[in-house]
Amino acid sequence: MLNNMALAKTLLCLTVITIVHCDFSIKMPSMLEALNGTCIMIPCQFSIPEDQKTKLQLPVTGVWRKASRWFFDSVDIFNSSQKANKLDGKILGDLTQKNCTSVLYNIHSSLSDSYYFRLETGFKYTFETPVWISVKDTLPEPILSRVDISVNEGAEVEIICTAMVPCPQYPPNLTWVPLLGNCTETMEKQADGTFTLSSVLRFVSSHVNHEQRISCTVDYPLQTSGGHNVYESTATITVLFLPKMMIEVNPLGPLRKGENTTLFCSAAANPAVTHIRWFQEREGNVYEVNTTETILTFSMTSDKVGFYFCEAQNAYGKQNSSTVRLEIQEEYDFFQSSTTMWQLLGWGGAALALITILTFTLCIKRRRSRFIQQHMFASKPQQSKPKMTVVRKKNSIKLRGSKAQKCAEHSNNECKPCPLMCCHCFVLHNSYL
Repeated sequence: MLNNMALAKTLLCLTVITIVHCDFSIKMPSMLEALNGTCIMIPCQFSIPEDQKTKLQLPVTGVWRKASRWFFDSVDIFNSSQKANKLDGKILGDLTQKNCTSVLYNIHSSLSDSYYFRLETGFKYTFETPVWISVKDTLPEPILSRVDISVNEGAEVEIICTAMVPCPQYPPNLTWVPLLGNCTETMEKQADGTFTLSSVLRFVSSHVNHEQRISCTVDYPLQTSGGHNVYESTATITVLFLPKMMIEVNPLGPLRKGENTTLFCSAAANPAVTHIRWFQEREGNVYEVNTTETILTFSMTSDKVGFYFCEAQNAYGKQNSSTVRLEIQEEYDFFQSSTTMWQLLGWGGAALALITILTFTLCIKRRRSRFIQQHMFASKPQQSKPKMTVVRKKNSIKLRGSKAQKCAEHSNNECKPCPLMCCHCFVLHNSYL
């Protein structure tokens, strides 16, 4: 009987203790991942028994205890009432409102462990439930909402890139390479209190995007070293589109009659091209050329003159290329046009006559200049003669000396009519000198 009563008292005591302990509870994620050398935010909320709520008043201290909730085998990593701690940190939440959300800075890999929250106010209590913090050298790559994208050309594409945010106080950066359109970035709070960063990329697909790789890169800044940890995820886009046509001709320009020419038809398409046809447009009519090859070669004749284009078809549809024009170069006989010939001959004769006249005039001037210099100013034999002086003045020649009078009888003492004849008078006829 006594044993039964003792057992009943023990069960009652355990029940009371359980009830009391159930009134002290804490809500945190069971595990958090942190990047070595940066910070970690711990979402945290707690509840206390009703009879303890009046004791929850300032000053209130929050403590993060590592490894154990008891004093032995544990280390207090951060105490909000102390200035010096093993880790810098901060209580972000209002403890009087039962919000114990905290941040620990510069956490490193040796600190991976279980962490317990302790409340010190009108009462002191270390909550039973811990959070496991795993400090890693690397974090997971960002998550893409779509990895293999298949769309029709012209359709709007939306890709979402999401990365974890261990510490919102030092958020990472998200970038798209290449940036094909507009992107919108948002930070979202999850149900467990952690945060993620998302970037939504929107663009209109084009055939140039076919088989293009699109990368989302997340860049985490490190507090301790000032460096960065960068992670990347990639998606590939497949675009379905009509054939994109291009036509070339070799050689270019007008062709001589009988000259060989080659036309090239190329088409980029997804799905691949299944059929190619050639067409000739002449005098308003369109004729199909009897070939399905991408290369068309023939010898140029009058019936080949006209416009050419090719048509390509795939499972998505068909498309025509632009047109090229082929024509025969006219053979022009210069002597068939008498008018042109006589015009050219006339201009040539006039030019030749002008050159001849200019040459003859220049020759006469040069010869006259030489004649004057040689005979008028040549040195003469030493004779006992009176001194004679030749004076030039304003295109005239005057002679001064004892026999100047004789020349004056011939030219009135000035070479007015012709300087050359006046010079002849004195140079050629010695009797005057």
